[in-house]
Amino acid sequence: MRFIWIILLLTCSLSAQQFSTEVLNEMEDEALLTLFNEVDEDSIKAKKAARTYLDKARKENEQLIEDLKLKNLKFRSIIWIVSGILSVSFFTILIYHRKQQIYKFRSKDLMNQKNTLNTNRVSILPTDVNDDIINKLETFEKKKGYLKCDISIIHLAKTFGTNQKYLSKVINIEKENNFSQYLNDLRVAYVFTELQTNNKLRNFTIIAIAKESGFKNAESFSKAFYKKYKIKPSFYLKQLSRG
Repeated sequence: MRFIWIILLLTCSLSAQQFSTEVLNEMEDEALLTLFNEVDEDSIKAKKAARTYLDKARKENEQLIEDLKLKNLKFRSIIWIVSGILSVSFFTILIYHRKQQIYKFRSKDLMNQKNTLNTNRVSILPTDVNDDIINKLETFEKKKGYLKCDISIIHLAKTFGTNQKYLSKVINIEKENNFSQYLNDLRVAYVFTELQTNNKLRNFTIIAIAKESGFKNAESFSKAFYKKYKIKPSFYLKQLSRG
């Protein structure tokens, strides 16, 4: 009987030991699995963090490249604009100085010339009529009647005791101009000569000189002056002031 109890005790002891071993093995397996899961989760988090960092770094790098490209484009644009401005300025200054030289030569040449009008044309009018109108035109010029700004061919023809048609023909043939251009030439010729000796007139403004010579405004005076002498009155005044 005692022998049987001993066998039973041994059997229970072995069973308990086997059960304990199996439990321990299962616990070890669960611990290892938990550890692997934690390591795996940390690895995934690390991978995500690394990917996020790399994506951010790539975007910053791309943005930096775009900024550099934009700055380079702006810099090139500025260079082109500055180069264009300098080129335009250079050619503008060159043209200006060229014009100044031309005006200067013309001014000197004109100051050495006398203002003359051609009186050797053949008229189609009767000689006595033609000669009478020419004589009256000469008197008109000597008395500087052309300096009146309100003068007209109709008024002048009445003053001469002739008609507008005859007066116009004589001016066309003898003076080689129409009435308006004839007056303008006389006026600018007067200003051209008068400015050489009249210091008071030199101090006038362009519009004041225009009024003094019979023009209604500075623009028409400047155009007439340039048409006859190929220089602007303002430049002519500067040349005279320099002596």
